[in-house]
Amino acid sequence: ESLFLILSGLYGIIVVILGAVIPITEIFMADSFDRAFGAFYVYLYVVSILFLGYVYAYLLRRNRLKTEFLTRTLSRSLSWTRAWGRSWNKSAADNYNKGRLRKRMISLDVSNHHTGTFYLRLGVLGFGIGSMIHSGLNFGTYFSSSGTKCNEPLQAIKPVIHLVFTFFQLYFIFMNSKMCIHRYKKLARFGLMHMCATNICVWFRAIVVETLHVIHSQAHSANHHSGGSMKSSEKIQLSKGTGQNIHPDTTYLVLNSSLILGRRLHEEHMSSHNESETGVADLDDICQWSDLMGKAVEAAGPYLYPCTIEYSLMCAGILYIMWKNVGKRPRRPRGSELGDDEDEQRVHRMSVDCTGSSRGLFLGILIMVGTIISIIAFYMLISKEESKLSGIILTHLSETAIYTVTLIATFLAAYRMKNLTFHNQHEADLEDILVLISYTGLLVFIIFSLVASMLSKPDTRSGMTILSNIVMLIQSTVQTIFMLAGDRMSASNEFQERKKPGREFITFLLVSNFAMWAINTFETQTPQHNPIQVEFYGVEAWAIFTHISVPLGIYYRFHSTVCFSNIWKNAWKKRKH
Repeated sequence: ESLFLILSGLYGIIVVILGAVIPITEIFMADSFDRAFGAFYVYLYVVSILFLGYVYAYLLRRNRLKTEFLTRTLSRSLSWTRAWGRSWNKSAADNYNKGRLRKRMISLDVSNHHTGTFYLRLGVLGFGIGSMIHSGLNFGTYFSSSGTKCNEPLQAIKPVIHLVFTFFQLYFIFMNSKMCIHRYKKLARFGLMHMCATNICVWFRAIVVETLHVIHSQAHSANHHSGGSMKSSEKIQLSKGTGQNIHPDTTYLVLNSSLILGRRLHEEHMSSHNESETGVADLDDICQWSDLMGKAVEAAGPYLYPCTIEYSLMCAGILYIMWKNVGKRPRRPRGSELGDDEDEQRVHRMSVDCTGSSRGLFLGILIMVGTIISIIAFYMLISKEESKLSGIILTHLSETAIYTVTLIATFLAAYRMKNLTFHNQHEADLEDILVLISYTGLLVFIIFSLVASMLSKPDTRSGMTILSNIVMLIQSTVQTIFMLAGDRMSASNEFQERKKPGREFITFLLVSNFAMWAINTFETQTPQHNPIQVEFYGVEAWAIFTHISVPLGIYYRFHSTVCFSNIWKNAWKKRKH
């Protein structure tokens, strides 16, 4: 048993390392290796889909047993006499109970929250939908693209299989995230670890592909504005005057376009394989598509690719906890072997008490409205060269104001909740881990922004960037500490249960973090929002930094709403950890 536990863990590590190396290696290798690299991802998706099929075929058959039992009972009761019916019903019920007992020997629902709450699974559902839309758009480019390499079936197979994998995994996690497997444990460990590693590989590939796409877009824009007069050593060579869009899901196109970053890392290899006498890439080796599909993917890509990253991160965490729970038996009271129906009713029964939430809700809505106005004004101002500076000042001032208000609300919430019971024995669960991981990404963005602003020429832009990032650093740090502590609090008496002190501030923070999520999604990742950082680090380096850190920052704000939802629901109840 321990041997297979170790082997499955090592298998997952090997797959993750391959998933990290292959997207980067694609940049430097010849086109002949592209099919082998694509086959690796097809292998990941197909094996995961087969494992999910195995799970539903052999481990999750209770619903089918219930359906057969009810159907037989209904049909037989129409024709049999009451005596015969009672006799058969008793026999059928015994068979059903045996089947349910057998099912419980195979898999159990763990009654703790280590695999995430219902709000976390709602987040998985939302981000999964965004990821499937992204895969569907990439599949659509296959039918509207032209170029030697773009019409290969592998370019259509990958997004389709990824979409199917995302859908089945989404259904599995949403319905069975608390499942604990007790039979066929060896296969279950390898299957769950394979799915966990697959999500990490998808996460890493999405970062690499989208980063390269942004670098290409920036270089293409620079080449267009300069009239094609830039030197080949200062730009990414693209076909001049084509006016066509570049496929964002094909990393080998970077090889054929003399990527600046690739030349710096591997100059001799790139110069010997990629640069032609004229310094221009062969049109047949570049994926191009129609303007209609190109505009759709260009517009939706920056907002959909974070969904893939966040969905993969959440699924990897949930699947890792499920992998750890294989073979574990939850503690249940004696005589509860047949208590499945009662358990299901308890899981699906939810009561909501909105006491003490009205003021916080409407103040949060006010923050949300102000945020939307700020985002619209930002895009209007940066569209004109003469008003770009005003747009940058406006967005940094509005962000600083929101961070300051939410920081004050966090301190007030902590003060009002100081008399609640704090449970020291509460173990760190999946949601705590996700908070810390996403906070790390936000911290990376803040530190890189502060370094660039402090070392750049002092002006209004750098001053605004320093101010907003320092306030964001303080606010996110204090909020993270408060969320980790608030999840461990509960009411200690009936007065606290009735009055719910501090709940209005929790409601305000919940809505405000959703507003900050909108800021990170629609403003922070745009180059116009970060001119100081782009000038300091360069397009290539800053694209890499943002595509690693910004999706985690976006997820931090979303996951903060999940954590505040849990605090809002549970902190003013008497409970035992």
